[in-house]
Amino acid sequence: MDLGRFKPTHVVQKWGWASLIIGIFLIPSAFVVPETLASILISSAFYIGVGLFLVLAKGPQNFIDNRRKNKAEAHRKAIESALAQLEKATGAKAFIAYEKLEALVNKKGASGSSSLSALLDSINFDKSRIDSRYLGALVNPAASIFSSAGRQIRIYQEWVIAGDLGYDFDVSTRGNVTVDGSIQFDKKNNKVDTRTATLQLATQEWSHAFRILPDEADEARRILNHLLALVEEMKPKGVTSADIKDLTEKLLASSGKSPAEKLEELSNLRYQRLLSDQEFESAKSKILGI
Repeated sequence: MDLGRFKPTHVVQKWGWASLIIGIFLIPSAFVVPETLASILISSAFYIGVGLFLVLAKGPQNFIDNRRKNKAEAHRKAIESALAQLEKATGAKAFIAYEKLEALVNKKGASGSSSLSALLDSINFDKSRIDSRYLGALVNPAASIFSSAGRQIRIYQEWVIAGDLGYDFDVSTRGNVTVDGSIQFDKKNNKVDTRTATLQLATQEWSHAFRILPDEADEARRILNHLLALVEEMKPKGVTSADIKDLTEKLLASSGKSPAEKLEELSNLRYQRLLSDQEFESAKSKILGI
């Protein structure tokens, strides 16, 4: 008799053999206590039947294999979609797309995915595009309890992120923190907090009111004051677009500086919002000879 076909080769067969062993070992115990003979024999027959089915049948394992295959394919497509979004995105949207791609690549149990660095190299993505000074975070009470990424309102020098929502700051950035309502006590001396708090941020292009916890209003003001101070530093001091163009051309034509030094100065111009992302990428390509 060829026993090779019964050798467990996958998870379902292993569970089948485990069920068979349990069923077989139950048989002797059934005769120890006669009162439970019938129920133990029924349980034994059940385990043996399930075990034989799992060991011999191909259906359960095929179902698991197909499910894993479909899951892996869906994961691959999700990575491709996130990578395509990252390639086209700038500012806050690029930051969100990067985090989404990173989470997909590092997802527990994911298989067949490329490394994050290899994926970024495939689209020539420069990580400096998503580098921005972190200023602080606030709890986001409007976020879903099932959304781990959106539970905080994260504020950086160049953008604000709340889950899949992101906005870019510029020299027109402004904001304020408001707290309405009060803390009162009812007739039974129970504390009743009716306060609501909002962090309002806006530029010439957008405006959004973020709900925050009233107890974090002071922290929100601290972050906002820091942000507005940085915005004030970003504002050009009498510098015209012609001045910036002339400065960029001189930087590109300079023979006394290495490419690394030129890229650093170029990054500073973009960091100060004197160059757009498109202007930065164009000048960078010229420096690198791409």
